[in-house]
Amino acid sequence: MTPKLPIKGWKALLTLVSAVAATLLYGINWPQDGLAERFKQPVLRYLQAEQERRITAAFAPNGADKLSREELQKLAAASEAARNITIHSITVRGTLMQAVAEVDFRVDGKTPPDGREVRYLLLRQSGFGDWHVDRGTTVKSYYFAF
Repeated sequence: MTPKLPIKGWKALLTLVSAVAATLLYGINWPQDGLAERFKQPVLRYLQAEQERRITAAFAPNGADKLSREELQKLAAASEAARNITIHSITVRGTLMQAVAEVDFRVDGKTPPDGREVRYLLLRQSGFGDWHVDRGTTVKSYYFAF
């Protein structure tokens, strides 16, 4: 028994062409584990900047120019420790232009100060083909990334 298509002729062809064009333009939403290494550097830079902002806000809420020499040394040591980020796993889901990464990481070998070891980050592809982290996002957007 052969299946019958309700659409025939030029309408069927137009539907098929539209489906192929949409797939090529937007990509297919699948886990991109094989490409996770491509996303590691932008994610690492984003997490380091996030931790450095947290350290600067904690040590120098009014600006670093008002700190003493000892306070600047403490800020530098804390900032260096915050930049020591280890990514344990990264999985990526998305399309050709936009993806969401689930990142499990540690800061200086410990749980991050805010207690969130897993982050979900929205990644976008620039016009030159490289990826950058746009912002943090939610677990829902990871599973429904498109």
